[in-house]
Amino acid sequence: MELYPLKFKPVYKEKIWGGEKIKSYFNKNISGSSIGESWEISAHPHGISTVLDGPLAEKKLTDIFSNFKSEILGKLAEKNNYQKFPLLLKILDASKKLSVQVHPDNSFALQNEGEPGKTEMWYILDAEPEAQLVYGLKPETSRKKMKQAIQEGTLEKYLNRVPVKPGDCFFIPPGTIHALEEGILLVEIQQSSDTTYRVYDWNRKGQNGKPRELHIEKALQVTSYSAELNTKSNTEFIINTADYTGEFLAACPYFATEKIQIHNNYHIHPAGERFYTLMVLEGTGTLIYKNKKYTITKGDSLLLPAFLDRIQITGELTFLKSFIPDDKIQIINTLQKEGFTEQQIKELPGIRSWESF
Repeated sequence: MELYPLKFKPVYKEKIWGGEKIKSYFNKNISGSSIGESWEISAHPHGISTVLDGPLAEKKLTDIFSNFKSEILGKLAEKNNYQKFPLLLKILDASKKLSVQVHPDNSFALQNEGEPGKTEMWYILDAEPEAQLVYGLKPETSRKKMKQAIQEGTLEKYLNRVPVKPGDCFFIPPGTIHALEEGILLVEIQQSSDTTYRVYDWNRKGQNGKPRELHIEKALQVTSYSAELNTKSNTEFIINTADYTGEFLAACPYFATEKIQIHNNYHIHPAGERFYTLMVLEGTGTLIYKNKKYTITKGDSLLLPAFLDRIQITGELTFLKSFIPDDKIQIINTLQKEGFTEQQIKELPGIRSWESF
């Protein structure tokens, strides 16, 4: 059987900080009033996506990946020897504050949790006036100060807060203390990992009426205390054509993400090289593959296996396109061809997570 563009059913997760914005913003059929996360494309055991339609309807992404690993990954991703589908795409609704948390890198996570670390990015869809998030620690916050502040209940004074608005993008490498505060709806693109170390939970109780578990010792070990607080780029990496407007949002060894706004049509050619994921943020359009037409609309998430070729998308719609880049040079060359300078490219979120640039 040949693969085709795969559209998935989301996995919804109730959270004490969740709300109803995922339902209202994307017009999704969701029961429950505290949905904090929608796992849009996932092969993680904590929430596995199933295919929505076509010959593979109701099949799990994990099973499809096992049977069609090469066809899905493509030559360039397969060389990294991924044993599981490597990305996880989510939508988060922070109706209330998320815990202050940190994620480990690959080395620590594999040794202590048996799964990869968690590098991620946030793209802000909607935010209430004066909404903000926690991104990193204030300068000169040492491990000793952080540990003492946790013990004394004074950690908040060391948290670096950043205002947010729709369209903002934040790259969050492992070791970065972070948290969403209330009133933010966003897309999260990350490594396929669910390892989170909670540092502080605003002194609230969980769904069982007891304080949620914290992971202080591990968090203290993995936190980056001298990390540069490069929250957002001063450069907009926008590419304008007659048919579409593209914007590079972030690029790192684990994923690269662009926002694409189609005015007429857009072409994607996996051609056996790499897979792509799409998350439709606005509008409705038509995806055409082998003369078959697929309607795609706001709230849809798709996986385009590397086996596919010559995909055309028409209509007026905006989506996030993610893929695993070959290397840093691929991203640099792409942006330099569009006229961006080396100094500007250094500001692209995530680019510095590769070796020195």
